[in-house]
Amino acid sequence: MNVQIGDWYNDYHNLPLGIKLAKMHKFGKLPVQFNAQYEYNFANDDIRNPKQTLRVTAKFIFPTIH
Repeated sequence: MNVQIGDWYNDYHNLPLGIKLAKMHKFGKLPVQFNAQYEYNFANDDIRNPKQTLRVTAKFIFPTIH
């Protein structure tokens, strides 16, 4: 996440605030991490940023081979 709170020269203000939930689950011997993230952006109305963002991901964790 790139957080830039303000721009002194162009009167730009941005403040994203969010929450993230993560859960590790095993399918047999394969662990998988599920994430859900919500973010609300308190930005100026003249900036082309999304007001709300929702991300849902699944990360497969494979064991290393030595």
